[in-house]
This record gives sequence, C-alpha cells and structure tokens, in this order.
Amino acid sequence: MSEVPRALAISPHPEVQARGRRLEGRGRVMKVYGFHASPIGRLDEEDEGHSRFSKTPCRIASSAPSVQREARDAARKKYIAVICNRIIGWWDHGMISVSKAVGAADFEIAAGFCDALAAWDAAEVQAYGVAPEEVLAMYHGETSSSLAARYSMADAMMFIARWEGAPAGCLAFAPFDDATMEIRKFYVDPEFRGKGIGSALMRAVLAEVEKGHRRAIVAHTTVYMGNAISVYEAFGFTRCPPFRQMPDSIAHTEVFMSRPI
Repeated sequence: MSEVPRALAISPHPEVQARGRRLEGRGRVMKVYGFHASPIGRLDEEDEGHSRFSKTPCRIASSAPSVQREARDAARKKYIAVICNRIIGWWDHGMISVSKAVGAADFEIAAGFCDALAAWDAAEVQAYGVAPEEVLAMYHGETSSSLAARYSMADAMMFIARWEGAPAGCLAFAPFDDATMEIRKFYVDPEFRGKGIGSALMRAVLAEVEKGHRRAIVAHTTVYMGNAISVYEAFGFTRCPPFRQMPDSIAHTEVFMSRPI
C-alpha cells in the first residue's frame, strides 16, 4: 500500500517554565509545557496532556465578574504576546533558522527524522488495537532518495529547521489536489523541543503556500495527539470530513483538519 502522509504540529508558545510533557505524532513530535503566569492565571497540563488556562482565581481587584473576565483575558493576551515576541526574537537573532531542503545532506537529515517518527508511531498505535506493521506500511518507509524525489517536484517542499546550526526538525508540504496543499512529515528532535522550532517551521510553510494559487491546506493526524490537535487549531485549522479513505482497522484513530489560505 502506498505511503499516506500524516502530520502534527508543535506548540506555538514554547517559552516555558516548569515541567514538560512529551507528545509525538505522525507528522512530527511535539512537547507541550505548563507555565505559571500568576497573577494573571496559569496554563496547566491536564491528565491527558491537554493544555488550558486553569480556573485558579486571578488576583484582579474588581467586584464585577464581567470586568474580572475582561481583565484576565487582557492580561493573558499580553503575557502570550510577550512570549511570542521572545520567540520571534530568538528567530531574528539567528538561533532558529529554517531553509528549504535542497541537497543530499538535507534529505539525509530529513530521512533520519522520519525514521525516528516511524519508530514512535509504531509503538504508540498498539494501544489502539492497530498492528504496528500496518502503520509502518501506510505512513512510513521513506528514504533520503524518495524524500528528495517527492519534495523536489514543483509545488512541493521540505524544510529543515536548525537551532544554532544543529538540525532540529523538518516539515514538508505537497499538493493534495488542484486547490489544496497538504502538510506532511512534521517532526522536531526531542533535544530541541520547547524552543519554537515547530512554530518556525509552520510559519515558513504557510508563508510559502500563500505564494501559490491553492487556497486551502489540510492535515491528517490521529486521536492520540490531543495537544497537537489543539495546536493545529491555534494555527487556524478546524476538523473536517475525511479527505481520504482509510481501512476500518485504523479509521478509528484518524483525525482530518483543514484551514483556508
């Protein structure tokens, strides 16, 4: 059976304190962290790894609940803006670089990331009653040569992210049909998670796709990547009907998402 692309994304807010939770996926690996933002609230990890603002009371003096909510929302938005500005600062100061894969060395790096992704995926999916061999046959098995052939074609690209020059992650896109692009092969090395690598890759891909004529982009992910689904939503993706037919043996694990360009 031919390989089917599937992808996930990394937290767009990687400025972190406290502990982190590892979360990996077919499109890539991600790490989501909790951080404390007192007195404006707290972004906590829940049991399943989903991040949300907690219901910890915020110390904002006001007797009107609506005023308190507005103040909390404003404070949280300001805090997130500070984080995002720091991420952009990391990128602007050269810690993160993202470039198109153009040669054999780049595609060897990408193939290594894909191998790590495949090993994780085969292990995780067994908890859902799916044979690892089925997942490996459907989603994995790329080589540097096959990646180079696929992502050197017109309208398809593979990006490599580096942190201070060290390979840190990859993300690709290719046409799904005449009107739609598809995200593929999203992975960040565990050593570099929490540094904004995934967000930098996602921004690079979306910026490149916007240059073309296709007005939508889709992602194929899985139910055991709850945090990744949340992050896709942060980048404007929403769930959509399945855009490819899947075997019954694995259909219960699939999630399909899309967003306009």
